Amino acid sequence: MKGLYFVSPESFVGKSTVLLGVGRNLQAQGKKISYFKPLGNLPTREEGLLTDEDAVSARKALGLKDPLDEMVPVVMTPDLAVLFLKSQVTDITKQVKENYEKLSSKHDVILVEGVGNFIEGKMYNLAPKDVADLLDLKVIVVARCETDILADHILEAKEIFKDRFIGFVVTGGTQACREYHHRLLIPYLTSKGINFLGAIPQDETLKSISIRELVEVLNGEILCQEDKLDELVERFLVGAMSVDNALRYFRRVINKAVITGGDRSDIQMAALETPTKVLVLTGNFYPSNVVLAKAEDAGVPIVLVKQDTLTVVELVERVFGRARIREEKKIQRATTMVEEFVDLKAISKALDL
Repeated sequence: MKGLYFVSPESFVGKSTVLLGVGRNLQAQGKKISYFKPLGNLPTREEGLLTDEDAVSARKALGLKDPLDEMVPVVMTPDLAVLFLKSQVTDITKQVKENYEKLSSKHDVILVEGVGNFIEGKMYNLAPKDVADLLDLKVIVVARCETDILADHILEAKEIFKDRFIGFVVTGGTQACREYHHRLLIPYLTSKGINFLGAIPQDETLKSISIRELVEVLNGEILCQEDKLDELVERFLVGAMSVDNALRYFRRVINKAVITGGDRSDIQMAALETPTKVLVLTGNFYPSNVVLAKAEDAGVPIVLVKQDTLTVVELVERVFGRARIREEKKIQRATTMVEEFVDLKAISKALDL
């Protein structure tokens, strides 16, 4: 059995995307895999069980049958922190190792997901370095292209994980950013004995969110087309201008959400004349029957929210910055992107597969 640990110097850099893509490709090779997150830092409840959001998503995406309580032995909560600070609990690493060994006995490869940076979990002796040493894992670092300290992050990873560090993957970024790194930064890092495993370019599908996620975040009421909630939204536009300007504005962008006041029926109709995925109406103003009929005919869900437009925009911007890989279309896209842009042969070689 081999263990592969995906870590990152900061949150929301595409770590789950790379893990799922590698996992799907290993499954296609006939490898029996499972998922493990030693320290759940995104608490959620699934069927009454306290667990981790990433684990729930990965278990579903990879079609795994192992129990969630085996995959996530420890979930970080305020209660757990208090127990540690009071020294009422002093060691949870034994449970982590036992769970990992249980999963290991049934699979060829365990994909292990880290927390949001290189130090989170240190209080519990479960920071990424602690976990890598405890479970004897090979380590891949996933880092953002658009950061001024990418080289520092990767050099720090080499220092932390030493021989366990098998290489790094860069995600996102503009064409100019990627060209700069390929021309200067990657040759510099490889000269230091660090393996470059690939660069996954910015992708609209991977950045997208589902209408369902949008509804959840905004606590909205769905007025029509409830069967379209798994459709993906790649961009959002705000409708707060004249109708003529709105039409020109809306026509330039496809697969979009349009956010506008519930009392702006002119803007709502303009949005429905263009390729729109969902209409979000703010201020708790119900649309007219004409708008509802047009939306039904166009197959566009309308979501009614209580917040004002500015608040909704702030919430939506936050969600787009933290898009998760849940929908099958996004999982398939992640698999394709990893297969195309990540050196899977180098990863298999490092794992002796």
